[in-house]
Amino acid sequence: MAAKTDSVVEPVATSWTVNPYLHYEESRIYNPLTDRSLLPDEQTFRQFRVFQEQGIAAEALIGDGWIVPAEADLSRRFHLKVVSLETVTTCNQKCYFCPVSIAPRDDEEMSTELFERIVGELKEFRGTIDGVFLQSYNE
Repeated sequence: MAAKTDSVVEPVATSWTVNPYLHYEESRIYNPLTDRSLLPDEQTFRQFRVFQEQGIAAEALIGDGWIVPAEADLSRRFHLKVVSLETVTTCNQKCYFCPVSIAPRDDEEMSTELFERIVGELKEFRGTIDGVFLQSYNE
């Protein structure tokens, strides 16, 4: 039985580019938008490398979102769900589980103008936001 091969899409009408949201790690390439990974021993990983080196786009790369049309505006394809605003960096605690306890940062405070501008910009996403948190690594 012959091995199944993935067809190749020649970059004629559409120019393709690597999805800009991918995370490159030593052991994998991760797509946080689909929660999928390419592992070095997979055929799709090798096809991805061929695309990076030669520009040859396999259909599996397109279908799974590893490469996208160069002119695509991906920022409008996904919805903003959670917002975390760190308005101050000051923390007076030394919680053992928090990175601030071992790597404190300089005390900074977000200006009221910046905070109001961000909140104003978030109004556009009001229908998709599940939560807004006003702290990060501090109390």
